[in-house]
Amino acid sequence: MNRIDRIKEMEKIYDKTSKRVKELEKALEAFKKDEKDLYKLSKYYGSKAWLDDYDAYEAGKVPKSVKAGVYDLLVDYHDLVIEMSKLVNKALEEQI
Repeated sequence: MNRIDRIKEMEKIYDKTSKRVKELEKALEAFKKDEKDLYKLSKYYGSKAWLDDYDAYEAGKVPKSVKAGVYDLLVDYHDLVIEMSKLVNKALEEQI
């Protein structure tokens, strides 16, 4: 590959990657604003209050139309954190 083609290819990669980094920065800032709510959910999950609510839900004392997806969100968040950790570790290994 000649120099001009290489520079053009790198600039194309730069443009695409730069856009993704900026999107990630915005998403991270938005998440940080609501992060305390995630920890509030985490404390609730597995607590006596949650267990009581869960039992009531399973016993039909809470309408099935009421959303009850705390666990699903925490699992999704956990999986996301693992993926982000892998990304961070790779970036550190590559010395980015």
